Amino acid sequence: MKQEQVKEHFAKQADEYEELMVKLVPQYLEQNQIIYSLLPNEDKNYRVLDLGCGNGILSKCVISL
Repeated sequence: MKQEQVKEHFAKQADEYEELMVKLVPQYLEQNQIIYSLLPNEDKNYRVLDLGCGNGILSKCVISL
């Protein structure tokens, strides 16, 4: 597979990721909400490592705190 084909493949997969996860993982959206609710709101001086294994929705939530 050429580099451009790989890039196109993963771009397409990224667009479909959340829809697929909602179908495959029971209560996927609820799990994300629970994880988000467990993050401390009072101390915004924490570090987060995003391993790039998903669509980044939790990282977006952390940034919005």
